[in-house]
Amino acid sequence: MLTERDVRKPDEHREWPAKGRSVSKARLICFLGKIPWVSHVVRWRASQYKDGTVVTIRTGLAQGMRWRRYHRYVNGYWIGQYEWPIQQAMRREPEKGHVLYDLGANAGFLSLVGCCLVGNSGCVVSFDPDPDNCESMRQQIELNGLDNWIVVKRAVSSEPGRLAFARTKPGALTGHIGDPTEDEEVIGAEVMTLDMALESFPCPQFIKMDVEGAEVRVLQGATRMISEVRPVWLVELHGREYAEEVAGILAKAEYSLFSIDGTHISHKDTLPPHIIARPNC
Repeated sequence: MLTERDVRKPDEHREWPAKGRSVSKARLICFLGKIPWVSHVVRWRASQYKDGTVVTIRTGLAQGMRWRRYHRYVNGYWIGQYEWPIQQAMRREPEKGHVLYDLGANAGFLSLVGCCLVGNSGCVVSFDPDPDNCESMRQQIELNGLDNWIVVKRAVSSEPGRLAFARTKPGALTGHIGDPTEDEEVIGAEVMTLDMALESFPCPQFIKMDVEGAEVRVLQGATRMISEVRPVWLVELHGREYAEEVAGILAKAEYSLFSIDGTHISHKDTLPPHIIARPNC
């Protein structure tokens, strides 16, 4: 596994899976998945695979890559259409050779998509404080023989230190920094800021952020990232209050906001669950 202390040069000769008809297939599967009996069959089929089973991703931007089953109940990983609108938004942004940061990488599926998008000459840096999620990413890296993926077992926030990270169970689909609910367990998490990340990793052209309500704190620790590096951001917003504060920080920094389908968002518009922020200059 690549870590913050072990940054290897990517294999320039690796051939990434051709996408071909994978996008059309993923769209078709998303449509069929809305049909009750079809989704039931897919869930039944997925239940035949245990966690740890190795499958080949069938469609989407990571088609042809190998995936060791993690979160077995998430069919979209191995089918390839997990978070399909997000995949489509990512497809329009990072280019070959770019550096992509994935904040709140979870099991690593969208990081794997990012590896395919930026190619051999690019790099994906994934941040997640959950040790089980980091183990999943390590296994995906080894399974696919990847050299362009760095895993950082840390949360990202406004200042460095150590905070409580709450999750419902080991390797849960979501987790968050802050006070736990009654059904959550707490583990200690090392925390860094995005400005600190610039001291150890390449500057990103694209940042995908899904940090379960910590969006504002992440931006507060990214003063240099926002003012000097000026990457494109893809942000999942959690709650209206956080959304408006995130939009305000980015607008003040001269970023324009768009929905994930590319529609411009004005200051009068209600913010959607996901936004893309592009620097004006």
